[in-house]
Amino acid sequence: MIATLVATLRLNSINLQEFRGVRKIENPPIRLAKFNVLIGKNNSGKTTLLEALALLPQPNSAWPFIGSPRFGTISTCHGKQGDSLVYGYSGTAVLSYGVGSNITNMRLETNGHFQFETRSSEDMPQNVVYSPGEDGIYRLDRAPKSLSQVNSVYYSDDFYETLTTSIVTEPHWKSIEKTRAHNRVLKEVINPSITEKFTEVVPHYVAQQPILQVRKEFPDGTSSYVRITELGRGLQRVIVPLLLFEATNPSICLWDDVEAGMHPSLIENVLKWLFKKDWQMVIATHSIDILSTIAELEPRETQLVLLDKSADDLLTYKIVSSDAFSDLVGSGQDPRKMVDLLGLR
Repeated sequence: MIATLVATLRLNSINLQEFRGVRKIENPPIRLAKFNVLIGKNNSGKTTLLEALALLPQPNSAWPFIGSPRFGTISTCHGKQGDSLVYGYSGTAVLSYGVGSNITNMRLETNGHFQFETRSSEDMPQNVVYSPGEDGIYRLDRAPKSLSQVNSVYYSDDFYETLTTSIVTEPHWKSIEKTRAHNRVLKEVINPSITEKFTEVVPHYVAQQPILQVRKEFPDGTSSYVRITELGRGLQRVIVPLLLFEATNPSICLWDDVEAGMHPSLIENVLKWLFKKDWQMVIATHSIDILSTIAELEPRETQLVLLDKSADDLLTYKIVSSDAFSDLVGSGQDPRKMVDLLGLR
């Protein structure tokens, strides 16, 4: 289980050079708020940004509940080719993360080898290069407010099957039970969105294959167990990531294509729940329901990050505050087309 983090520690910014399909970012870095919503056309860089953040605290640290290194796990989404994380499949990608007054550059090679350099604006302008210990893990604790304290958890539909199978095994399920995530997620998010009442998520084995099921309570006081595969895609795809986030209590939660099969009522309750958390959030969406709900709720410390990518792989962006976004939605404009409306190109 990931250690609980001081809630005030957040990632301030991110910059990319030659990572995935992005050659570089125009006018870097991208400043991050507590709650960040990435929108843009297909292949505009949303997943690329999420994957760059998903490498934190470092590429060879274990992926929560899956166990494999982050570099390898992300590579599996791209044909299991490690060189796919570097632009042009050769050379070195540079990912820059801002935490406090520090900027830490991570230089990532096609074989997964990496090196950190940290620069502090408060100290002498000299780089500090960190070397891995015997276990291969870099020690970053010498830098104040360092990346060693920034743990990310990333959910994408690509990981649904693997994650669902993994969380029912020990000690993962014990972590879920210890945090009572298996009760809380249903009580606080799922039940307010449906007419039925579920009280807990429990693991179950069918022909030695682990599955998840929920306990359903009937009005007469009886109960039964229902496999989550019977609940519909929207509930399936939201229960698993919420269990992951609640049980691991990360500093940054990353969620690609949040809307996957969700009804607007479920979207509203998921967002309300996330807005109450101390986690820093970075989500990507194409859903008008997600964007309209955010505009209606007007959460504090929330921003939209509009992304676009040019023909020569230059990533451009524009930050839109929640107030400006609400005004735009109120004017009747489709927020998914804001890349064109605001003239990013």
